[in-house]
Amino acid sequence: MTESLHVSLSDYAQTRRITLQGILDYSTISEISHDVYIIPATIKEIILDIEQVDFIDSTGVGLFIHLIHQANENDSKLTIAGGKEVVVDTLETLGVYQILSVM
Repeated sequence: MTESLHVSLSDYAQTRRITLQGILDYSTISEISHDVYIIPATIKEIILDIEQVDFIDSTGVGLFIHLIHQANENDSKLTIAGGKEVVVDTLETLGVYQILSVM
């Protein structure tokens, strides 16, 4: 398991892909740049790729909730792509997918 977090951001046309890799928790959240938190109004689709996230805690879930609200404010669609079982279970338990489905 990786002890850090790697973040990559790519924009193509009206789509932003945010790829996270490693551990997303209180100790690594500072690795997230300001560009991830602020979604430009020109972005209409956000893909949050969590295929390589090994662990997430409530701090990481808070980031996801923030991105869901940003997408909603911009009339954008947010999709969570991939996810290891332990991460998906955490997101399901905390209701992230349920929030996403009603936005």
